[in-house]
Amino acid sequence: MSTHDSATSLVDLGSLAAADGVVPEGIVLEVVDSAHGRHVVLRAEAGQCDIATGSFSRPAVFAPITLDDSDPAVRLLGFAFTQFALPVTAGPTLDFDFHPAANLHSPPAVGMLLVTCGDRTTLLAPLHGAHEQIISVEGGRLRWGWHGDLDEVPAGFRCTLGVYDGESATEVLEAWAVELGALAPRRRDANPITSHLSYWTDNGAAYWYRTEPGRTIGASVTEAVIGLRELGVPVHAIELDSWCYPHEILRPIAEIGYPEEVPPTGMMTWTPRSDVFDGSLEQFRSDLGDPPLVVHSRHISPKSPYLDDGDWWLDALAAQPVDPQFFRRWFDDAVRWGVCCIEQDWMLMYWFGVRALRSAPGRAAAWQQVVPWTPSRSSVASRREPGHQRGRRCGMAWEFWIDRGGTFTDVVGRAPDGRLSTAKLLSENPERYPDAAVQGIRDCLGLAAGEPIPDEAIAAVKMGTTVATNALLERKG
Repeated sequence: MSTHDSATSLVDLGSLAAADGVVPEGIVLEVVDSAHGRHVVLRAEAGQCDIATGSFSRPAVFAPITLDDSDPAVRLLGFAFTQFALPVTAGPTLDFDFHPAANLHSPPAVGMLLVTCGDRTTLLAPLHGAHEQIISVEGGRLRWGWHGDLDEVPAGFRCTLGVYDGESATEVLEAWAVELGALAPRRRDANPITSHLSYWTDNGAAYWYRTEPGRTIGASVTEAVIGLRELGVPVHAIELDSWCYPHEILRPIAEIGYPEEVPPTGMMTWTPRSDVFDGSLEQFRSDLGDPPLVVHSRHISPKSPYLDDGDWWLDALAAQPVDPQFFRRWFDDAVRWGVCCIEQDWMLMYWFGVRALRSAPGRAAAWQQVVPWTPSRSSVASRREPGHQRGRRCGMAWEFWIDRGGTFTDVVGRAPDGRLSTAKLLSENPERYPDAAVQGIRDCLGLAAGEPIPDEAIAAVKMGTTVATNALLERKG
């Protein structure tokens, strides 16, 4: 059982401070005990503007973090803002290495921090407003607050940091997961990527730009997969990496491959290159027996013809549509191609490549919520092939059974195809959702927090509760 006694914690958060020494009026810091730890809330009671510091890792407003460094055995683990969110470690002197490789550099900041010493462990991890908060590691000091590129916030905006104390990393991570509502089991057998052997053509290998005489890459992949199947290897889903669509700077395809490094520039259009398949992508899939496809995607080039349509945030390395519903067109293509999953890669290039995504709260979250949930609005949702995420069959009716208890609310949903989906949430968690039963239904349907639940998505909801019974028995109701 986790302890919430700050005297046993390995960290202490101090009073609100500011980079320029003056805390803007209308910003407050609160610490609230929860069932599993402490919630540190940084909230704007009045709107703020022009608060960016010019450096992502230099928060404008923050709470200083002090370590219990009385024991030199204190160790810290964080996850840096690099590709793959590489782990970085340090001792009490905060000797993190934020340049783990020549091509992997991170600002001196982490998104979450685990501190251990003997049988004591403390986790600091985001609960609300994850895109807007960081733990900065600059000048030998730890600071938690809004990152330095955040330039404006509306009144009422808040970020919440969870602080969890326990005896092990497992204990505190599970406490964080419970408060996130992230402990619902996921069925691997309903996903062709995790339930079957799949064939991946990762772009990092130069041979995917090398052809056999008289063959395209598509023909080579087809022959390889058919050959494996003839040998008894049950290849199911097939991944097509970024070689299959045009970039701003094309990597050439030839019998010798590309002889020199070509920078990973942005995508021009999410359409097949004319020189990688013998015919259409649909024909490529048909030649392989119509397996589910996984198709790679990356950041959009600022020179993409997509920018001729609608409003865009434009930067030197990448561009981002102001309205994230732009990505719906990709799922229309996915239906036609037989795609079960879009592999959204290079997300760090979106994040650090387009400053406007970071300058106001909610923009990055809106994009990340629309990209995975858009299939529930398209006919991808009605395909009978396995592998679509939970809730992507929203066009047909679900049934739900809910047990609301004093501590937890359990939700069981049955999809139209008979598949079961479950969710377990804290019955009271106002930092995450106003109602646990409704949020559990959203989780099963694959909807974002606060997103309306389509009436046609639900056939029946049956709910039982012990709350009223307990109130009567305990004479508190």
